[in-house]
Amino acid sequence: MTQVYSASLDTVVANGDPYVKTGQFLYDVPNCLPLNGPQVGERYMLIQNGKPQISVICTAQGMPGIQTASFREV
Repeated sequence: MTQVYSASLDTVVANGDPYVKTGQFLYDVPNCLPLNGPQVGERYMLIQNGKPQISVICTAQGMPGIQTASFREV
């Protein structure tokens, strides 16, 4: 499971399946719910198994039927 953590809000804004590397510095989090959790342009930390992994910026929110959020490493 991947947690999408917002330092500015000091909370986990979404949970999803393990993140997947989709390109150089690009990551997707499948089944990232709630869909409106990560906001495009905001910074987050992807946490896997309780350990911070990657500092990212959200590049695309999930939508109904496409519950995948996309991120770029910063």
